[in-house]
Formats: sequence, structure tokens, C-alpha cells
Amino acid sequence: MKYGTLGLRAKTMDNNGKLILGEFVLNKLIDIDMRYLLTYIIIIVLLPSFSCGHPKKDEVYIESNYVKVKHGRDSIYPYIILYQNRIDTNYSRREIFFDSNYTQPLSKFFYYKNVLEGPFFIYVNGSISMKGQYKQGKKDGVRLTYEDGKVQQKAYFKDGIKTGTWEEYNVKGKLIRKTTYDKKANVIDDTKF
Repeated sequence: MKYGTLGLRAKTMDNNGKLILGEFVLNKLIDIDMRYLLTYIIIIVLLPSFSCGHPKKDEVYIESNYVKVKHGRDSIYPYIILYQNRIDTNYSRREIFFDSNYTQPLSKFFYYKNVLEGPFFIYVNGSISMKGQYKQGKKDGVRLTYEDGKVQQKAYFKDGIKTGTWEEYNVKGKLIRKTTYDKKANVIDDTKF
């Protein structure tokens, strides 16, 4: 349609009867095309930065974004509650309980398409005993182990492999051991205090 308009309006006659190829009309159409082009470029560049219905990574682990889908027994544990993320149904959360009243938690794990993904929590007598992260089914990042509410161990993983400097503490919170691993989980240094 634009090209048709260009063809009709571009051929005009001046006062001397000469045929003019209406540069003004052509320039106006180029300006309009440039505005459309600019709009498309902005949309293409900025659109991926918006969520487009996909939740941000930290939003998928907010418990209020989950709805209960199963309560009861699964193939391994007798007392579980399975939740599904209402924003992205590929994410789920499984809570395992010690008792039939579902008051004493044992663990809480998040999954993406049934593969461990995100934070996990292990409980003993209702208190956190261990917490850490999974990435694509493998331990990744820091893992903290607790005893009586105090950090007993700081451990690090990358793609499921021990890495970095691990620290162990006594019940008073004093550092008692440092073990350093290379990228292949070989012990580089092991120091006891």
C-alpha cells in the first residue's frame, strides 16, 4: 500500500510541465518507515528483558507462588505434600514430613521438570539441619550444615563436585578445620586448628 501511494503521489508536474519524482513524498514515507523500523528494533531489543510470562529465577522459589497438588503417600515416603508453581508449572516443590499430622518436616526440595533445581532444606526435630542449592540435579554453590542452630560446616560445590575451601566449626562456633579442594575435588590443603 505504501508503494502504491508512492507511485501515485510521486509523479507530479511542476509549473513548467516537467515531471517531478516527489522527493518530499518519498522522504515522508522513508521517515514513516524509519519510525516503524525503530519501533520494531525497540520491541525486539526490549521485549526479551520483560518477563513475557516467565517468572524471574528468584520468584519461582517463593512459597506463596505454589499451590498444593498432592497430599499423602508417594512411592518412597508416606507423608509428602507436592506443590506446583502457579506462574510456571514446570516448577514444583516437595515437602516430606516425619508424622501423619504433617507438623514435623524432614525436607523441602524444589524441582524444575522433575529435576532438583534451587534451594533445599533438611530438618531435624523441626530445625534446619542443612540447606543448600541444586542446579540441574547437581549440588551447586554453598551448603550449610547446622547443629543446635549454629553453622557446623560451610561446603562448596560446582556441578556436583566439591570445590573451594570448606570450613568446619565446633559447637561454640570456633573454626576447627579448613579443607581446600581443586576443581576436580582433589584435596589441596587440609588444616586442623
